[in-house]
Amino acid sequence: MFDREAQSGVYSAPTAFRWAILSLQDDRENVSAKNTFVKEFQAACQRASVNVDQPVMQECPRNAQQWLEHMRNLRNADFLLLILPARGRKKDDLNLYKLTKRLAISELGVPTQCVLHKTLTNPKGVTSIVSKILTQVVSKLNNGAAWGLVAPDCIDVPTMVCGVDV
Repeated sequence: MFDREAQSGVYSAPTAFRWAILSLQDDRENVSAKNTFVKEFQAACQRASVNVDQPVMQECPRNAQQWLEHMRNLRNADFLLLILPARGRKKDDLNLYKLTKRLAISELGVPTQCVLHKTLTNPKGVTSIVSKILTQVVSKLNNGAAWGLVAPDCIDVPTMVCGVDV
């Protein structure tokens, strides 16, 4: 029951946000997977009552410095989704994850979510993947909270509840 409730909405989210997707230049499979993801993500946003426009989509040559420049060019977005390489044993041979997080936090101040290329190109479980990414996105945006509780009537002062799972 709770899973269905969680998929139907979020506790608190901005009414709308601008976003961008950055990936490395790749083959047709990548383009198709990105288009499918965008379509599913927008449908999930609509179910959660979050308005989201078409993302700005950019592809970058396989070069770390150009990747960082593309990120800087997208700094006006409210959120960046970054598709990182993950093929065979060379998961992130350009060290893009580390570079991405460092730039986003220290210079841009734009929330990011990194997704592995192989995650988006896997046709199984697209809805589940989109739902999890939406949860991450909402949690990272200003005024966003994926989950929350309404205070019971017996609590009339600010209260923090901590839980421990042992």
